[in-house]
Amino acid sequence: MVFKNSHQNFSQQLILYLLFLFVYESHAMDQAIMLQPQVVVWNLFFIHARDILPYDDEHSFAQTSRNNCALIYEIQGKRKECISNTITKHGIEFKDNAQFVYHRSWRVFGAIDITTQESDNQMTSNTLRMFSCTLHGNEPIIPKIAVWDNFKAKLSHNPSPFFNKNNELCFHGFTRKVYLDPSCVQYSDPVRHTVIWQGIVEYTISEQLPCELLSFRQDIEPLHIQLVEFLNFPVLLKNILESDGATINVFENFSFSRYKSYDINKVWLSDNYKDFQEIPDGRPAITSFNDLIRTIKNILACRYKQQKE
Repeated sequence: MVFKNSHQNFSQQLILYLLFLFVYESHAMDQAIMLQPQVVVWNLFFIHARDILPYDDEHSFAQTSRNNCALIYEIQGKRKECISNTITKHGIEFKDNAQFVYHRSWRVFGAIDITTQESDNQMTSNTLRMFSCTLHGNEPIIPKIAVWDNFKAKLSHNPSPFFNKNNELCFHGFTRKVYLDPSCVQYSDPVRHTVIWQGIVEYTISEQLPCELLSFRQDIEPLHIQLVEFLNFPVLLKNILESDGATINVFENFSFSRYKSYDINKVWLSDNYKDFQEIPDGRPAITSFNDLIRTIKNILACRYKQQKE
């Protein structure tokens, strides 16, 4: 039997295989089957595949009986203990401002913390540290750590770290990045050609993804809106960043390689999406929703009206 990479295909094929073993052994021993077949199969399945069992299957197994529910709970507790021991073993300590997150299966753990340093010119610089580790059966746990020095500040709606569909640790934050304009490298004074880029970024262990709002318009080019435009609008920003259906695209500017686009038609706007909040890193010229560019206001108003229909 050849197992495919997909968890779903693997589960289906393994269940069929275990069903075959169950029927074969039952007839071979010439004994009456006293238990429901699905319960027996689930028990065999969990014993032999509990370290790679998808969460949905694990949840289904827990629903077959109270004992199985208690077993799942016990196994998840052991996973958490194993991850905790790994953190201790590697001597990893977290700041008081750390935020922690576990995947719902308790196989993946993530944490972020922020270090603030005062420089000689009385300017502050923040460093975002991301930590993640994953359980893979009986294999040793190898922690992954990323340190991002260009982190500027948390967003006003105070988002939590989360896992994407690939179980990668992610965190949204405000970034200020200084780099040399590639078109000016031939000049002798690089300081005069230094560019400061700032925006909202999705941080992962491996990369940073600048975030934008994308609005498709009939017969003209789509409108790309950098999310930094909404830095003073925590509800709106939260609505966008928590929406589904974002796409990853190639990006060749500002020394980033890719960026993330959120389709306005897949964003569900709260009734109070226009709420304004004054923050240190916000744009001084923006004091209310009415100060936004008319095109942006119209796009958001149309989307809000559309979802109400």
